[in-house]
Amino acid sequence: MDGLIDTDASNVSIKDRLNLLRERRFTWENLQWKIFPAESFSDSYRAYDFAGGVYAALEGSNDFTAFTLPTKTCEGSRKSHHLDFPARDFAMDPTQDLVVFLGEQAVNDPAIYLYVRTYESIVPHPHSEQSRILVHSQTRPDACMVQIADNHLALAWNDHDETELSIQIWDWKSGTLIHDQLLEDSGGRSESFTFLSPRTFAIGVKKLSGYISIWNLDSGTEVSRLCFPEMIDGEWCIHRVSVDTPPFMARPRPNHAFMVSPTHRIHTFSLSYTGSAGSLSLQVYVPNGFLLSCAMSLANSERNDSSIDVPWENWGPRNTRIRELGPQNYVDCHK
Repeated sequence: MDGLIDTDASNVSIKDRLNLLRERRFTWENLQWKIFPAESFSDSYRAYDFAGGVYAALEGSNDFTAFTLPTKTCEGSRKSHHLDFPARDFAMDPTQDLVVFLGEQAVNDPAIYLYVRTYESIVPHPHSEQSRILVHSQTRPDACMVQIADNHLALAWNDHDETELSIQIWDWKSGTLIHDQLLEDSGGRSESFTFLSPRTFAIGVKKLSGYISIWNLDSGTEVSRLCFPEMIDGEWCIHRVSVDTPPFMARPRPNHAFMVSPTHRIHTFSLSYTGSAGSLSLQVYVPNGFLLSCAMSLANSERNDSSIDVPWENWGPRNTRIRELGPQNYVDCHK
């Protein structure tokens, strides 16, 4: 119901869950909130994330601050930690007591590391055999994206001129590298990478009219290309594709009546165009369940490169919502 699933850990009765769900639906439909708590954060953060009811930010290279949002039954809480290593980005899954930091390269040491820590106390995670994972890169990564999906940890990055996209995926518990991919002249950016599930991922690509490239991790192959709408020839040229996706939560948050089903997450693909008339920005909202169905159905069939392209008219109108953005419009992930 409403894309939510029950949590076995909750001690809330079915009747109370239904009443709570109806109350929240009314609140969102009418934007009527009962309380308005406020929490201040520095506007000089280097990176931020919002996952599992927790907003966290990295200020500078060493100061990590996390704020657990209040709920109807729980007060919010805030905590800060000073890292003993410089970091440039992070991803977290509070339901696994997990946060992974992407370390900053030292001047005299070109090595890049991912630091696997507990969310609660920022110490080496007890379930990880390697608290520091080496990134295998021959060049200095420029734009980067760190993501977590269950026991899988991904780092996607571009080189300086954005002609190559590198993707490496580890099992963060064993520290084993399970996927290492270099896409040359792919038209993909690190900010266009997203997990669909622990075994599948997608990349927004700006080649041609732009498309969503879906990959199966088990086979290491591209299984589908969902093409974006073709623009009037010569009128508009796509120059950027990025995606915002709610983080993947491995399990329910403690003492919560329900959680968002992973298949009901919404991927927001932002498309930027330039043309003789100026610039144009579109957002395409795609349900995770639909992308997963494409990955599963196409992975189970034998297809060649020419047949994995799916024109927009065969998938987009029935399975997406699309809107044009003005200069002040911005949508972040899934509300």
